[in-house]
Amino acid sequence: YKYRAMNGDANAKLVIRQGIWKAYDDITQRPPHTQSFADAEAQFLMIRMIESVPSLLTEKEKIKVLNLVKGYIKGGILAKDLENRAIVASARWQYLVNYLYENNFVDGQTKHEFDGLLFAKINAAIKMSIDKNSWYFETKQKLFSPHYQVVSAFSLLAFGSMTGEHKYLDLAKKMYFNIKKISFSNGLVEAKIGHR
Repeated sequence: YKYRAMNGDANAKLVIRQGIWKAYDDITQRPPHTQSFADAEAQFLMIRMIESVPSLLTEKEKIKVLNLVKGYIKGGILAKDLENRAIVASARWQYLVNYLYENNFVDGQTKHEFDGLLFAKINAAIKMSIDKNSWYFETKQKLFSPHYQVVSAFSLLAFGSMTGEHKYLDLAKKMYFNIKKISFSNGLVEAKIGHR
């Protein structure tokens, strides 16, 4: 619906608005400490829709959504996400931290606190799931999945771009080249590779 809404489709805007308020209601029914990866994704998408379709919400409604994110963001960052979910969530939360800061919803000290929590979260996930050769392995059984290799690499690329930290960009690049090693010339990966 995003692109139709961007082109002025009133029905598409209505569908997105309904989605935003449904997510808003769901999130606000729970305390911040109950959040997970899914809440990071929901709040990220809410903000992206507001950015993509500026006429979607009134100014008062936008402030209401931003206040939701502001009130829940620390609980979301501290959520006990593991492995690739922690990596993906860290990228989403970093986007939201930056957005809140750029829009004067959090001050520099608060941003610094959130940034530190996010570095700790993503570093713990990297230590847990990415080996010294830049391969992503799941669980204690060290299961491999090309999907999680790619999703984690892309999230690290986004996180590194948003924070300006080259170690995440370098790791993402190494993970990307690892996937290229097991890809066919057309970019596809053998379906039998991995456990999923």
